[in-house]
Amino acid sequence: MRSVEKHSRLTRLLLKSFTFLLLFTLSFSIQAQDVVDAEKQKEGRKLFKSLCSSCHKLDKKFIGPALGKVEDRREGDWLKAWIKDNAALRASGDADAIAIFDEYKGSPMTPFPALSDKNIEDILYYTTVGDPVKAKPAGEVVTADAKEA
Repeated sequence: MRSVEKHSRLTRLLLKSFTFLLLFTLSFSIQAQDVVDAEKQKEGRKLFKSLCSSCHKLDKKFIGPALGKVEDRREGDWLKAWIKDNAALRASGDADAIAIFDEYKGSPMTPFPALSDKNIEDILYYTTVGDPVKAKPAGEVVTADAKEA
């Protein structure tokens, strides 16, 4: 009877240890992903501001279409091809590329063949998540009738 009791304690100890290890690993993984996403957002914002913002806004049409959540409207591979060389995409007979070109009265988009796939993915990530949200100072209460200065 005594060996069964020891076996049961050992099993519980092992299960608790495994559970702790699993939770620790998951929390570390989530924190690491947050750091990667923040870096991706920061790099995407920098590239967007330097290369895209002269013609595009995230939330409204400008010289070109609004790019906020553009990945909801187009496939990633199509967007990469468009960004790298939209003239070649139009020349291939792509109906979407031709329609966009016509919608903006034949105004060509600057091609960016030097951008890597990672650069474009960072820009597209930024167009999906937007600017970082600034954290409110601790203890600050936000009310519905608060007015902005």
